[in-house]
Amino acid sequence: MRNLFLIITFILSIYSSHSQSNDPVQVFGLKIEGTENIKQFTSIKEAIKNPNEVYWLELSDTKLTRIPKEVYSFKNLTYLFFYSNRITEINDSIGLLKNLELLCFDRNPIISVSPSIGKLKKMKYLALGHTKISVLPNELSNLTQLRAITFEGGEIEVIPGWFQNFKELEVLVLENNKIKVLPDVFQSLNKLKYFNCTENELTDLPNTFETLTNLEILYLDHNSFSVLPKQICSLKKLEYLDMSQNQLTKLDECTTELKEIEYLRFSSNQLSLLPESIGRMTNLLEIDFSNNNLTQLPISMEDLELIKVVNFNQNELILPPKFPKAKRFVKID
Repeated sequence: MRNLFLIITFILSIYSSHSQSNDPVQVFGLKIEGTENIKQFTSIKEAIKNPNEVYWLELSDTKLTRIPKEVYSFKNLTYLFFYSNRITEINDSIGLLKNLELLCFDRNPIISVSPSIGKLKKMKYLALGHTKISVLPNELSNLTQLRAITFEGGEIEVIPGWFQNFKELEVLVLENNKIKVLPDVFQSLNKLKYFNCTENELTDLPNTFETLTNLEILYLDHNSFSVLPKQICSLKKLEYLDMSQNQLTKLDECTTELKEIEYLRFSSNQLSLLPESIGRMTNLLEIDFSNNNLTQLPISMEDLELIKVVNFNQNELILPPKFPKAKRFVKID
């Protein structure tokens, strides 16, 4: 799936593998321009020798329980990683690092975040996943240049309305929290390309979700949808849709108007019928309708020419699926 299929849904899965190459580092598939020749410091002892040359500091997986005070002396610091430590607090001094564009505290038992984080007006990439934060600090609303945010694996129940301030946002990950309702602010997030709200407690989407006309990848699996939200039918650039592990009994015919869809996943629902016009989704490469209540498939499905992987396991199909027009071998499960 084009470049966005390579989006990294977890900000730190790339930092450990980047090297002193001539290519920009990528976060969530978004290039961080200007990183080609930056020296990457991995210890305070090394960095303190040339504090004005420290733009990239990685202190991940080092068993830290607090942010070393020396960090605040690196006035040019732009990219800061504390992945997988034991830090419990982001204190007031974080506001001194006014040049920060990327900040990662993922996989730390953080309980509190100082309001000073709101002073980091240049911030573009923020990772606060797998922490113990239950309420997002209001001062985050000041970080209006954010392009990518991850808050996955936390205790968050409410997404504040001030998310409408994030007009530059392209990637939003809210996976595995306790969110029941999303705020009706998506009309302001029209640059969003990737949205992951897997493993929450959603039953519907806000009306403004239909305005995400640039969205390409959408994960809403492992929620509590009983009806496919019609807002999804307006997302004409959507290429990847995962609604697995919900309680869906029916797919609206409007779903088949999503002509750019390549990957369609609806496993472990309660579907008994598929839209008759599913064959119109001519870009489909992979589909997964395993573990549903299907007994027959639409004849139009035989028109899919690009399909290469299908999964109808754990259904009660009378006849096996056929794809006579497929241009390549089709793997059928």
